[in-house]
Amino acid sequence: MNWQGKLNQQWIRLSIKEKKKVVALGWILFLFLTWQLCISPALHRYKSYTTQKPALIAKLEDVNNLRSQAEFLKKLVPPPFVSGRQWLERSVKELTGEPALSFSNSGAIVTFKNINSSELFNWIADARSTARLDISRVTLERNTSNNWAGSIYFELGND
Repeated sequence: MNWQGKLNQQWIRLSIKEKKKVVALGWILFLFLTWQLCISPALHRYKSYTTQKPALIAKLEDVNNLRSQAEFLKKLVPPPFVSGRQWLERSVKELTGEPALSFSNSGAIVTFKNINSSELFNWIADARSTARLDISRVTLERNTSNNWAGSIYFELGND
């Protein structure tokens, strides 16, 4: 005889009062397991959501602000392209420090004899940002008047 048959025989032997107790115990076990496995986790998640909701809304507003800023930046007109060669020819004339400009096959060399530190720094920053020039070689030395002398080699590429 299998286990189901034995269980059925035991069930038949029980009195009505005992059967009611077994059914009640089964319902209690069912309700306990339903609570532990289904309802309690859902309530816990709901409570954690309600405490995190203000922070999530703030993050969503930040993302929406960033999205609107990105859309605004997409609509801006980019600055006109200035070729590196044109920019160098124009900007070298405005520098102090006796600059000299010469062009080679794929680059340009700017030589200084006596240029102020802040002027040199600003000029290099402008070369990187405005004309998008890449510096490949720098040979500069400080002279006695605390200015710079030497040369800077720029890669011009195909502009």
